[in-house]
Amino acid sequence: MDTDMNLAAETIADAPVEPKPKTKRAKKPKGASLRADMSGHAPGVLEQRRYWVGIFPNCPVECIDVAGVNFPKVNEDIVDNPLNPGGPKTRVPVIGTITFLSKAQIALLNERIPLVVVRFLNGEQEEHGTGENRGDAHLRRRGHLITIPNEKQMASPRNKRRYIQRGGDEPAADFMFAHLCEDQENGKCGQIYPESLAETGLEWTG
Repeated sequence: MDTDMNLAAETIADAPVEPKPKTKRAKKPKGASLRADMSGHAPGVLEQRRYWVGIFPNCPVECIDVAGVNFPKVNEDIVDNPLNPGGPKTRVPVIGTITFLSKAQIALLNERIPLVVVRFLNGEQEEHGTGENRGDAHLRRRGHLITIPNEKQMASPRNKRRYIQRGGDEPAADFMFAHLCEDQENGKCGQIYPESLAETGLEWTG
């Protein structure tokens, strides 16, 4: 029996090994170098993404402009009128707006937003998301924006402006939001307010 096993082993060892089939490499088209490189890493190509941006209703101003980007409280969409199909379109209010942001813009926003302060003039603030003031519910909330000078401005001998903190001052990031649209082809404003920038931060993903 041992002899039979040895013969079988020798037969297997002597069997010719079949070569592995060669993987054919896809041929590069002759005109491949003529195709435009549209990736975001190519020189001269600006990659942007859709973001839903805005401010909360308890902010005392109607919009905040930072680094050339507008964060509005309310915008309007023009849609078909369901009560008059085929007739004039109607305007529907929406929260914030959809805007395109690039990696460079997001970097600049991260530099500028920490320098923006909301100053309340009446000393009262709303509870976030409630629409009600702490204290006197009938007190009209008033306020404005203040920008803290950056290091470059501070170094200029012509700049004498300084920021002096007051009791009603709050970081603007507490009242702003920027949410990356899941649908980059057809981004839409949401119907429920997202978290503030102070909670989520603002990063370029990918």
